[in-house]
Amino acid sequence: GPVGLLNVSFIEGVTLHTSAFPAKYDNPLSGVLQFKQKNGNPEKFQGNFRLSASEAALTAEGPLGKKNGKTTYIASVRRSYLQFLFQLIELPFLPDYWDYQYKVTHKLDKKNELNLIGLGAIDNFTFKRPKNPTLEQLAILEQIPLNTQRTNTAGITWRHTTPKGYWLLALSNSRLVNTADQYKDNEKPVEAEKILRYRSVEDETRFRYEWNHSVNGWQLSAGVVGLFAQYSNATFQRRPGYNANYETDINFLRYGAFFQA
Repeated sequence: GPVGLLNVSFIEGVTLHTSAFPAKYDNPLSGVLQFKQKNGNPEKFQGNFRLSASEAALTAEGPLGKKNGKTTYIASVRRSYLQFLFQLIELPFLPDYWDYQYKVTHKLDKKNELNLIGLGAIDNFTFKRPKNPTLEQLAILEQIPLNTQRTNTAGITWRHTTPKGYWLLALSNSRLVNTADQYKDNEKPVEAEKILRYRSVEDETRFRYEWNHSVNGWQLSAGVVGLFAQYSNATFQRRPGYNANYETDINFLRYGAFFQA
């Protein structure tokens, strides 16, 4: 789409697998889109500022500490200003969006490298009544719930180079918190007049060990993967004559091994 969570300034290369997916990517459906992120500039500080029709973004990169190239970073933050544009054209709902992304690389020695990678987003939603609202604008104010989202992914990898390949150890966590509230009068919320209360959390922790080796023209790969997932949902909805309450939570462990030649 026109707006993506990933900052293009971070991307060094993209590989699309539409079939014969690499075995290390467990549970794919129709394809695998693999992004390779670049490292920060090891020599000097640099950055860029981008301004578009709906957002502004700042990206910075450079060395951390002494300029020996062992530790580098690249980071960005972006904010939409659609809420100001919506206000100018008198739309009653005002979306407010932030996202951020970072990568820190540290070379322990010639054979070992650590990477810390993260990205996330913050979505907020507010209402504002136009000066002379139409019936359609009033209907929007009454029917759309107040929605917020928080999403964050962070991971660390350790890559060790061997004479004919490398092994990689990766640990990551992804978390999405989604809420929605709707009142009889969204502009002046009163707890006793709440129509909808929705809370959901999705949390996944992933582990992967991957070994890669080249021998006589063959590329060999093997490893193990694991996933611990937790999901919860609590929903309250007021309906004519009765109130509906729903709560659920589930967690599970998935694990496996792979080999590819």
